[in-house]
Amino acid sequence: MELNHTIANSNPLTVSEAKQACLNAASAGIAVARFEGVIRRNSGFEARLDCIWEPKRAQDADDVVANNLDAAYQIEFDNEGCDHFILSTWPIEAELEYWRNKPPTP
Repeated sequence: MELNHTIANSNPLTVSEAKQACLNAASAGIAVARFEGVIRRNSGFEARLDCIWEPKRAQDADDVVANNLDAAYQIEFDNEGCDHFILSTWPIEAELEYWRNKPPTP
């Protein structure tokens, strides 16, 4: 099974930009599949392993919307001090197909 997984933006987004992208995603037919927080440093960006978010299992489009809202909330309020984010996105249909084919975790 091949899913067209894409990166929303190869340049990290600010907190405000990433939050807005998550809030706008579902209305554009997009699911936020993952985000990774980074911190801007003088020499570039520092990736943070303590700021990686992945969605809960989605059964339908309403679950995807809830996950996108959760991503926006996590970016704004539980971001481990990260000031920029890289979003991974794909179409809502691909997100639902992924969960239909992934066995439940015990």
